[in-house]
Amino acid sequence: MRVIKTATYLGLLFIALFSSCSEKEQIINEEEVKVLFSVDEFEGVENSRTSVDPSNKYAITWASGDAIGIFPRKGYQEPFIIPTDQVGKSNAEFDGGYWAIKDGLTYNAYYPFDKANFESAEMKTKIPVSYVGQEQNGTTCSVGAYDYLYSDWNVAKFGTVSFKFHHLGSLVVFSLPIPVTTSYSSLTVETSSAVIPVKGSYDLTATNPQFIADASSLSKTISTNLTNFTGTANSNATVYMMLPPVDLSSETLTLTLEATDGGSCVYSVPGLNIEKGKIVKYIGKPTSSSIAGTPLDWLINNGIIPEGDYFEVDVQTAGNLSQTVIKNGRDKLSVVDNFAQGLKISGDLNGTDIDYLRKSFANLKALDLSEANIVAGGNSYYNSYNTVDNEFPQYTADNIFPAHFMTESKLTNLESIILPNSVSKIGYSAFVDVFNDDVPKSVYTLNNIVLGEQLEEIDYITFACSITSIQIPRNVTKIGSAAFGYCPYLESINVVEDNINFKSIDGVVYENTNTWWDRETNPQYTALNVCPPAKRTFAFPEELNINRINTRAFSDCKYLTEIVIPDGVTGLVGSPFARCTSLRSVTIPASVNLNYGNDTWWRNTAMEELHMKHETPPSWYFETGTDITDLPTKCKLYVPYTDGWKYSSTNRNNWSKYFSIQYVYE
Repeated sequence: MRVIKTATYLGLLFIALFSSCSEKEQIINEEEVKVLFSVDEFEGVENSRTSVDPSNKYAITWASGDAIGIFPRKGYQEPFIIPTDQVGKSNAEFDGGYWAIKDGLTYNAYYPFDKANFESAEMKTKIPVSYVGQEQNGTTCSVGAYDYLYSDWNVAKFGTVSFKFHHLGSLVVFSLPIPVTTSYSSLTVETSSAVIPVKGSYDLTATNPQFIADASSLSKTISTNLTNFTGTANSNATVYMMLPPVDLSSETLTLTLEATDGGSCVYSVPGLNIEKGKIVKYIGKPTSSSIAGTPLDWLINNGIIPEGDYFEVDVQTAGNLSQTVIKNGRDKLSVVDNFAQGLKISGDLNGTDIDYLRKSFANLKALDLSEANIVAGGNSYYNSYNTVDNEFPQYTADNIFPAHFMTESKLTNLESIILPNSVSKIGYSAFVDVFNDDVPKSVYTLNNIVLGEQLEEIDYITFACSITSIQIPRNVTKIGSAAFGYCPYLESINVVEDNINFKSIDGVVYENTNTWWDRETNPQYTALNVCPPAKRTFAFPEELNINRINTRAFSDCKYLTEIVIPDGVTGLVGSPFARCTSLRSVTIPASVNLNYGNDTWWRNTAMEELHMKHETPPSWYFETGTDITDLPTKCKLYVPYTDGWKYSSTNRNNWSKYFSIQYVYE
């Protein structure tokens, strides 16, 4: 019988079939091995095998221990063992011995010889086969006795029979990119449906024997066990399998290469039609790897992590983010940076982890912390200061997203961040870089922020970024002043419908000011909380009874030119129009009787008209001049005609000191 020289032929055949990029490459078509027998003696051998030499066009050679079953049309089958002097040859010769070959008698032969069943009368007509339990020893082709062969019927002439062997199955050769140098234990091929015939038989009475599958043996998987198999990182490992003829062209094929010490690498290959006697080569395309030490650059180079997707890191112990990243294969900080990849971190993060995160990913574009937990402990992650001698170390606290997270960090290319679902509060200036004369170095690359579902509080002056919209989750109860003041492109703030504390109309946020026990059943959205800085026009909604404008409600609304406050508003809270640099006209109704804070007109450099509806000048911080002086000298004061003299009187709160008073008929 024919044997293969470097590995078990069957394994080789199997790999070839599944391996070549995307095109089936037919290397052997009905490979024939001619064996000349002169029978001398016989003995049964249970562990037969064949070898294939990949370096020599997959030439078939006989291996030591190969046993062939031979039988005439009349008589019993006999086993023949390849003699030692014929090992390594494609053609083998046997001495006929006492079992004389009778001229004119027709003989057949098959491989491997089945000692357990050779006395069965059925064995004269068919070979029972099974492709289950294949093994490959080392990295060479070794497919064992799974390379089923048969010969044509031959008539004895001159005391000899010349057998011509044909392959009944197919050799599939898988070439697999290896992520890590380590030992591997098995390769499993899985189809989308149970169509692989792992057991069956070949009819030897036919001129061209066909494979007959056992209906009960159809399977979705078939495997090759690997022994002494070591794959080298950044190279391709070759694994061989044998398969019976089967059309898998409509199937999705998934390959799983298991590492001896745990983890696996998964590949995909296109479906294929496996034909009898063919060698097919396929290069598996990696789709994932859970093998410890898999480098991120290997994942990237093989398309497992395309640009913009996430490299996942699970921190099982707070404070170990840096060690975990390296353990998972990121041995160079520049890997993520160079490819601008996304990073997904899960597990507990304390101050030590936040410090590492802030300093280590200069080119990171996407950060997913949805499954992370912020916990107290670890080192300080940032020192804020007023002077060199007055530093305030910042530490993490349970379920609070860190204040100054972005301040002086290296995350200057971050475009997207998903905050932890477990966070209840976002700290002060979390996404604002250092201030210089009240103008921050805004994180203008950050254009997408997803807030966690458990968030309750957003601190003041929280965001400086280029987002155009943001969604406020259902549990938020507090939005601090100027929380979005440094988001110059923010056009819309959308509050989810089941949030009972706030609602949004046309992208503007209004606060439910009713008592907490009546807030859900009888909501009263009577306070304007925040108008997005990029809002170009604004009008108070008629359906709401607004009575208060909260601190910095219109902060940094640089496009608004006019604001008319409706009757019924009673309070203006701390600098509601701060830095509205295009605002030219504001109308304040007589109902406004409260003004907390002295920065109402902070940096309103374009103001030309202030319309006061009060007949009696209100006693605000105006009287000290500390707020009025923020308005430009060109700004004119418009007051009711009938009582205008009260504004111009020198003993009336200094209004006339700072304004050119214009009397108007109302």
